[in-house]
Order: sequence, then C-alpha cells, then structure tokens
Amino acid sequence: TRSRDEVDAVMAEAAAVGAKILRPAQDIFWGGYVGYFADPDGHLWEVVFNPKADIGPDGAVTIPA
Repeated sequence: TRSRDEVDAVMAEAAAVGAKILRPAQDIFWGGYVGYFADPDGHLWEVVFNPKADIGPDGAVTIPA
C-alpha cells in the first residue's frame, strides 16, 4: 500500500466482509507496517506498507537497490 493508513483501511474492509484477522497490522523490524488475514475462502493475504518502496500511478512497485 502507499501508507500505514491504507494498510489499516484494507484490514478493516477485509474484516467487515468476513475475513479472519490472523495478525493485526503492526510495525515490523525492517521499518515497514504489516498485517495478515484469511479471506472467507481461506486464502492468506499480507497487507504491507514499505516506506522505502515507490508505488507508481499504474500500481507498479519500485524498491531502490
């Protein structure tokens, strides 16, 4: 995602439609912000904000070397 707030919004929306929150969003050791959920079909999802990544208008992610 493009921000910590967007991670929180995705996690809240997932929970509202029946996802099971496996790990609430929290700061992670490498400086990011991450949460995990399982959708109603049991598929696992990771929602991440990486402050070092750039997400372009087309959704392409660029992480500097």
